[in-house]
Amino acid sequence: MSDQEKVSVPITAIVEYQIRPENNTMREWLDVWSKRGLDAQQGEPETNAYATAVNLDDPNNVMVFERYANGTTSVTRHTQRQAHADLMQEMGERNMTKRQVMTTVFSDLPNFGFWSRPSALPTTSSRLTLLGLRFSKPAMQARWIQMVGEHAAYCRAQEEPTLIYSAGLASRDAQKEIGVKAGDLIVVMLSADEAGIGVHQNDARHLKLQAAFASQGMERDLLFARRYKVTGDGYWWR
Repeated sequence: MSDQEKVSVPITAIVEYQIRPENNTMREWLDVWSKRGLDAQQGEPETNAYATAVNLDDPNNVMVFERYANGTTSVTRHTQRQAHADLMQEMGERNMTKRQVMTTVFSDLPNFGFWSRPSALPTTSSRLTLLGLRFSKPAMQARWIQMVGEHAAYCRAQEEPTLIYSAGLASRDAQKEIGVKAGDLIVVMLSADEAGIGVHQNDARHLKLQAAFASQGMERDLLFARRYKVTGDGYWWR
């Protein structure tokens, strides 16, 4: 990030990589990465989450999910760790990664939704859903945030399989293939399993909310929708 992009608010970064399958399996890639994940969990109190999930549409793509309590200051502390240099060196020497598929960074919406469910932990059955939304008018985006924020409070209280349900605003244009521009909305939902996704989508209040969007003429474009399977490496919250 450049000096102009420095922020002190909580941020989330999502980076997706394509492994080089002729050189290593996904499990071998994750085994190398998991050493860095353990170091972050033990030595980086400002790194609120550092976990991985595999793209359900492409088993050679792995996403790293990162959350930082104090914005770019926390990111700098993360990247200055010796374990980070060791990770880059080992993966580089072994030529384990083919390319970076996409990157997006967003500032978490304050007092919106939830980033953890302390009573449960994600497992390899858990599923992550990422959405990118662009609204035709700022007022529509603000209204969406208000309405979904109210619904998220209900989900936190009533939907035990929903482990994360939150969102943020893109801090800058995304790199690579998802088409996100600064100011677009990124939505994050982590479900305990496939059945949990159905619980959320088919809930009567959720269906009523979708109808309310339509009745209010809320114009928005779906920039991307990606789903991932949690690997069990790293940590999703402290």
